[in-house]
Amino acid sequence: MITQSALKKYQQCEQMYKFRYVDGYREIIRSDALFLGTIVHAGLESFLHGESITSAIANMQRVAYDKEKLSPCDLVVDQSEIILEGYYKKYFEKHHKQYDTVAVESEFMVEVEGMLFGGKIDGLIKEKSTGDYILIEHKTSGDRTAAGVGGTYWKQLEGGMDMQLILYQEAVRVAYSPDKGPPRILYDVLYKNKQKMKDLLDMSVYYESTYAPFYRKELYYTPKERHRSLWELGTQAKRIAQREEDGNWTRSTSRCRSGFGLCPYFDVCQGASSLELSTNLERMDDLHPELEGNCTMQKEKE
Repeated sequence: MITQSALKKYQQCEQMYKFRYVDGYREIIRSDALFLGTIVHAGLESFLHGESITSAIANMQRVAYDKEKLSPCDLVVDQSEIILEGYYKKYFEKHHKQYDTVAVESEFMVEVEGMLFGGKIDGLIKEKSTGDYILIEHKTSGDRTAAGVGGTYWKQLEGGMDMQLILYQEAVRVAYSPDKGPPRILYDVLYKNKQKMKDLLDMSVYYESTYAPFYRKELYYTPKERHRSLWELGTQAKRIAQREEDGNWTRSTSRCRSGFGLCPYFDVCQGASSLELSTNLERMDDLHPELEGNCTMQKEKE
């Protein structure tokens, strides 16, 4: 089984995929951006369940303090709560009048081009007026082009270019509506305005204002776009299987540096260190910690 996270690593660099998903080593240090995404995501689970903002914040704090081991003094916790409070203010009443929640954080397994994929969807909702299934995907992003649905961030989601969405859409189609076709997709961006986030008071006013940076857009893919993306998913998964069989992994040397610095596996890849001795890597017992191992997304009963 391959997940979308694993496939992204392979697309970046075969050698990186090997270090992470074959040898089982990952980077120890996590960024505030990842912490914020994880914490906000916990609050969005409560949102989809129809829970109050008070319950949502309590859920976020459990994740922040118990799971991520953050301190109550960490700024990222306060920032996460402010973002979610603004999101609740803008969407809660309107969203739950329009949609019923079918599934939240549901794991799936689906076969594509003869290859088995696994993952977890953010949520599946049903429009009350039409009965249509809608896959909802949440993202926290600091990409300036995500601030407004006409930016290049959004253009990259069009035409079936985001294979993760196509995969998730296919998994929902198989589980819930094999005879009706793929579900609609509602894409939600919670934009991180880094300038406003420097001051909590300023941030609170901004995220609860009428111009708060939350953006929603329904995405549509043609059968041709879906077919191509599903074929690409299957083809890449087969290439991974072949590499795992023959043990020959290529390096993408153009990806060693990024805006975040050097690849965490750079020293190992260069031969200056080893996976076992590297101080910034840790051995994982579970290659897919984001999954609990239970396929919770089942076909809805007739």
